[in-house]
Amino acid sequence: LFSFIKAQIKFNKTLCSFSSVITELSLISPKKNNIMEDEKNELIELFGIHFENLYSISPLGGRILATLIIDGCKSGLTFETLVEKMQASKSSVSTNLNLLLKTGKIEYFTITDDRKKYFKCDERIRGNCSLVGPTRTLNF
Repeated sequence: LFSFIKAQIKFNKTLCSFSSVITELSLISPKKNNIMEDEKNELIELFGIHFENLYSISPLGGRILATLIIDGCKSGLTFETLVEKMQASKSSVSTNLNLLLKTGKIEYFTITDDRKKYFKCDERIRGNCSLVGPTRTLNF
């Protein structure tokens, strides 16, 4: 099912958040969570390669951008969460986050009484994507 959805993704030079699709799919069967997590990680890798080529950024920068689109679109992800998910050093993640911030690919926000920065993908990056199904197109 997830492979079918991946095959139906239409790129308009940028991608939008697919977290709602992934959330819906993960509710289908709790037994398939490991499979869904593997598929989600594969999707992050594919999007990372796409962003690496599209924006001429490092492989880690592409994976960070893809992760923020897929996992962090609504609530954002903290620096610590990204370090854990990327399995990379703090300095590498920090360098790539600063590059993505300076180029306008991502943004951050803070929450009152919380000293952490929450990173999320810029609206312009997510805004031009559609998921094409057999009978209709869903725009996010």
